[in-house]
Amino acid sequence: MNDQGIKSSGRLPRSSSAGALIVVVTVLAVAGIAGFAYDVSQQASSESTRRENRPAPLAVRTLRVGSLSGPELTQRYAGLLVAQQNSSLSFNRAGRVAAIHVHEGNTVTKGDVIAELDQEDLDAASARVQSELAAATARLDELIAGPREQTLKAAGAKVKELAAQVELAKIDADRQKQLAPRGATSRSELDSAVFGLQAAENGLLAAQAELEELVEGTRKEQIAAQRSTCLSIEARLREIETQRNDSRIVAPFDGRISARAIDEGAVVAPGSMVLAIVSDAIEAQVGLPPELAGSLSTGDRVSVWLRQKCRDGWIDRSEPTVRRDTRTRVVYVRFDDVDSASGPSHEMFSEMIDDGWIAGEVIQFQPRQADDRTADGTYWLPTSALVRGTRGLWTALVVPGESGDGVCQRRALEILKTDGTYSLVQGMIQSGDRVIADGLHRVTAGMKVAPVESNDSFALQRSGIE
Repeated sequence: MNDQGIKSSGRLPRSSSAGALIVVVTVLAVAGIAGFAYDVSQQASSESTRRENRPAPLAVRTLRVGSLSGPELTQRYAGLLVAQQNSSLSFNRAGRVAAIHVHEGNTVTKGDVIAELDQEDLDAASARVQSELAAATARLDELIAGPREQTLKAAGAKVKELAAQVELAKIDADRQKQLAPRGATSRSELDSAVFGLQAAENGLLAAQAELEELVEGTRKEQIAAQRSTCLSIEARLREIETQRNDSRIVAPFDGRISARAIDEGAVVAPGSMVLAIVSDAIEAQVGLPPELAGSLSTGDRVSVWLRQKCRDGWIDRSEPTVRRDTRTRVVYVRFDDVDSASGPSHEMFSEMIDDGWIAGEVIQFQPRQADDRTADGTYWLPTSALVRGTRGLWTALVVPGESGDGVCQRRALEILKTDGTYSLVQGMIQSGDRVIADGLHRVTAGMKVAPVESNDSFALQRSGIE
């Protein structure tokens, strides 16, 4: 009856409903706690996994701003290699070319005879004048030697003979004078005797004077006149020898023949170019801005480049004026030793020529000027630390702070000057900042990095950090 009553009513006892509810709630609570614990466990596991997979800060090489000194800035100027001596050679007299002993490119030594004119006319003139000189010299020797002894004896004998004739004429004249008063002689015989005596006396005086002249010897005036005659003839010989020298071309210095304009057989006029010669010694000729040329002094060391080859030189001289067409001042660079007392070395210039350093080559002149002057707020950085930005500016990545890891920041900069490897900049950096020196392709702004400082005047390797 009770069972039926329950079924018919469809209800459970109140105490049974409450117990069931408690059981359900308990099960749900246990399930919730278990799920929460599972979620907490899963979150902890995910956080641990993320912490383990997080990448370490990237190691970068940094440089302290202000620690890099300015490099040696240089600028090259174009110039030419020129021969120190360059001459056009010609004959000083007209004539037919007999021989030319050299061709283009031949090496000659100072004093070498390299061309000659025909000299047959000079040979004939020289023979004639030499014979005249021989005759004049013999006459001078005769005058200096004086009369021979035989000549003196002959002159003395002549004086004695004339003296005897005078005595005879005197006796004859006295006889005629004694006979004349007595009429024993004629007037004409008396006059003949008297004038004959006078003639004999005059002849004796002349012979005596001639003998005295011979005894005294040749007068010094005669010797001087004859000596002048000899000197005049010798001068004519020297004139012929000068014409002979003018008929030859002699190398004025050591060098090489650069041009040959005449061949054998041609008749040339005085001054017509026959050969051109350039010296082996070369120098560089460079047009520089007047300010730079004025700052260079004689003896200053410079570098000269021919293609990939460099030679040291020194400033020898500079032109005193500025050229109007180019507005440059030309300086000349020598390659021999500035302190050498013996002058340039021929072997050195021969080596330079063999190495391609010849006149006419275009060279690059590089003065040795250090430019490490920096104004306040400007700093030298390696160009590898810069990245092109916008509006003509450049940027660098700076790691803030004094030490430890940090997040890099981008700073805007302006390049003032550069030599390619280093750049002088100013902008949003200051002394002591840590700038990433290279490897910027691996870094972006906002990335956390581990700086490795390198301040050894940028002896930095671009291989990066392993």
